[in-house]
Amino acid sequence: MDIALICAGTIAALGAITALTKAIARLLRLLRKLGHLADDLFGEPARDGVPARPGVMHRLHDIETNARDIAHRLDAIEAELRPNSGASLRDAVDRVEHHLDPTHPQHPPERNT
Repeated sequence: MDIALICAGTIAALGAITALTKAIARLLRLLRKLGHLADDLFGEPARDGVPARPGVMHRLHDIETNARDIAHRLDAIEAELRPNSGASLRDAVDRVEHHLDPTHPQHPPERNT
């Protein structure tokens, strides 16, 4: 009977050790993932052979800055595509079209040379 209790205790201890080992392995995987998340959020400094990686907030700032720059450039392009007092690209194209279209009422008469 004593041997049966020792065997049962040993099996129970091995089961507990196995369960604890699996739990620790899961915890270590979770901690490793959290470490990767922290590296992505806060960035990493440069080290031998590896360039620095900026954090999420720095990259987000760069994206916002680039988006503002692109928006300003698009505004300038759109302004050129709308007629205004004659200074836009659209006005210049309209003048050329009117000059070249013989059916347009403001078309200059042809010169006889």
